[in-house]
Amino acid sequence: MAISQCLPIALCAPTQTRTEKAARQKLEFDRPGSLRETSSSTILGATVWLDTGTNEIRRVEGLITIPGAKTSTDAAEQFLSSSLGLNLKADKTGKTTFVTLARKSESLTGSQLLFQEYYGKTDFPGGLPIFGSTVSVLLNADNGITLVTNNTVRITKSVFIRSSRLLDSEGAEDAARRGLSENDGKASRFTNVGRGVLILRGEPVPVWKMNQLTVTPPGVLEIVVSASTGEILSIENVAQYE
Repeated sequence: MAISQCLPIALCAPTQTRTEKAARQKLEFDRPGSLRETSSSTILGATVWLDTGTNEIRRVEGLITIPGAKTSTDAAEQFLSSSLGLNLKADKTGKTTFVTLARKSESLTGSQLLFQEYYGKTDFPGGLPIFGSTVSVLLNADNGITLVTNNTVRITKSVFIRSSRLLDSEGAEDAARRGLSENDGKASRFTNVGRGVLILRGEPVPVWKMNQLTVTPPGVLEIVVSASTGEILSIENVAQYE
């Protein structure tokens, strides 16, 4: 079974006919655009690909050394701050968004670091994760950066998200049950329930995301519920059976 990593808002067969009433409003959330290679690069020793829509740096490939970096984390954070203009968690005070290290794996040949972007204009301690908005950094054994993939999503309109105005996890699950048709997922409970934001036309939308196993047909539904209204914003069967 292969699990898709994208979040298309349109419904996927074979669950479409039984869930289309629950997700008539198919919102197209913001995501990175297609890439174009630059003819000249401001990053020495690297090939750079830009977003065709926003001109943001999306991919960097080459060998980039960071003077004075003692660890892979230090090298990656310096690059993200100086070359991509991303705010680090340590500097998050007053910032709309910031990134923090979410996962790190090391081997004899180097390291791979994954940074998660958070939305900071909220009273939730530590901010809210922006779903799908990540940066991956590959480094060699000498802490030289070899590949950077930037999937962060631009925010053009910031709003303050207050926790008191949003559904808690129980309320979000209840809203999802009410929105789903009678037969969907009746043999299972919700799993991987998480709160965060998605970006719609440059503005952050607080949501809950959750999964539910279905029996007939077999699948894994990924459900996105508005944390403000309880409306189901998207349903997708993310299980692909071969």
